[in-house]
Amino acid sequence: MHFIDRLYLAWYSKEALAACMPAGMTHFTIFCFPQGVAAYCVTFVAQYWGAKRPERIASVVWQGLYIGFLFLPLIWLTGLAAPWFYNFLGHPANVATQEAMYYQSLCLCGGACIMSAALTGFFSGRGQTWIVMIVDTLASGLNIVLDIVLIFGTSSEDSWWFLPQVPELGIVGAGLATSIAVWFKTIVYFVIFWSKRNREEFKTLANWKYDWSVMERLLYFGAPSGLQLIVENFAMTSQLLIMGVIGSVEMAGTNLAFNIECLVFMPVLGLGLALTAMVGQCQGKQRPDLSVKATHTALLFGLSYTAIFVALYIFCPRLFFIAHEWGADEDFVHTEAMAVYLLQFVAVFMVFDSLNVLFSSVLRGAGDTAYVLWISICVCPLPAILSYVGVYLFGQGITYAWVIMSAGIFTLCMCFYIRYRFGYWKSMQVIEPNAIALNDDSVILRKNIG
Repeated sequence: MHFIDRLYLAWYSKEALAACMPAGMTHFTIFCFPQGVAAYCVTFVAQYWGAKRPERIASVVWQGLYIGFLFLPLIWLTGLAAPWFYNFLGHPANVATQEAMYYQSLCLCGGACIMSAALTGFFSGRGQTWIVMIVDTLASGLNIVLDIVLIFGTSSEDSWWFLPQVPELGIVGAGLATSIAVWFKTIVYFVIFWSKRNREEFKTLANWKYDWSVMERLLYFGAPSGLQLIVENFAMTSQLLIMGVIGSVEMAGTNLAFNIECLVFMPVLGLGLALTAMVGQCQGKQRPDLSVKATHTALLFGLSYTAIFVALYIFCPRLFFIAHEWGADEDFVHTEAMAVYLLQFVAVFMVFDSLNVLFSSVLRGAGDTAYVLWISICVCPLPAILSYVGVYLFGQGITYAWVIMSAGIFTLCMCFYIRYRFGYWKSMQVIEPNAIALNDDSVILRKNIG
């Protein structure tokens, strides 16, 4: 959805393109802690499913939903400080204004993002990723339609027959389109979650009550995961905001390069989520050997996929900007040239980020979230600090900032790899000891691993 927002905003104006990436990253940073906790439901669901305790699944998902309800108004209120915040950063006035508007329009869906993360875990943790694919595809399609209508508006002459005349909303329209689409998929997930079949098999209605014992366990293992997201995204957002000081072309080029990287990188994130679920199922059955096998398979697929796009980034970089060129103005040529240059860094960044995602997914699937958190706290702020010192104090440019950022993701990747190799995670579970399965005939495990 954010990729589509940025694609159409590249057609709309250079300022809108420069504003959407840092504002979107800031928005995600604000709610990534509760979302990280709610998303950790996938590990509980996977381990309960592997342990053959389906009656315990719904209660965990409900606790994740309650976290979303709690943060819903809190995220809305942060929008009040957005104009002050972006002006304080020293960005150009026209960019800062659009950053604030985009952030405020995205605040409408912050609580829904948290709730959908919990509901997604209900399906992904049991291997029903096809439901997630269909619902998210429908939501993304809705976002595309709404982006076209709300960003550019419709006049009385060319308005579609089934739509009234809509004013041109620009970057606000992009944020509203994404917010509506996120709420759409959250509601669809909840309807399926509360369907008759799931009410009977998983007691999704009977287990709706708040349960402190379940919430406490979710917070104990999920809070480090959420805090890790805060640390990583705060550091990344800080680096992007620092790059905004270098110049508007550098900022727009960085946003464009990241936009391409984010779209291409989505399958790797999906692979990481699948690996978390598979490791969770294996750990629930006390079969770490199958967890290792799943990890090796994920690494094979992930690195093969990444290698293809690394080659394209290096040898055919302009291929990725064809769609952006269609509706862009004449100034886009400078932004594109900068983005083509930065894709060389993205090629290196993507390889180590893929390994980072996969090794950390293994650790999260087993429950080793505390280690992931502490490594993130120690490593992630360093690139942002070094970027600040280099750019603000020594006048370094965009090349320096990207080199530092790439070195940071390499360090993070190596720390997770070392932890994986030591194997401490193999003896871990997040569910209660009395819920561990005593036999080894899981249909899901036989289907996906065996």
